[in-house]
Amino acid sequence: MNNIDYARRSKEDNGLGLIGIDHRIDGLIIMGRRHNFPKHFNEFRRTMIDRERITIHSYDWLVDLAERHAIA
Repeated sequence: MNNIDYARRSKEDNGLGLIGIDHRIDGLIIMGRRHNFPKHFNEFRRTMIDRERITIHSYDWLVDLAERHAIA
């Protein structure tokens, strides 16, 4: 965010030339196991989604997702 002008500026104007770059892109964090998350963790996850646009899931979620989309 602090360098958005530099990032968007053309290379001819000593920038990076990333014209459409946006500092508010959604994020995804995959960490830990579902059973290790403390009880208040869901509240923290909702806060991260609302404030920072960061979704947090467990490795178990990733495995579940892969299994649902696996071709048998």
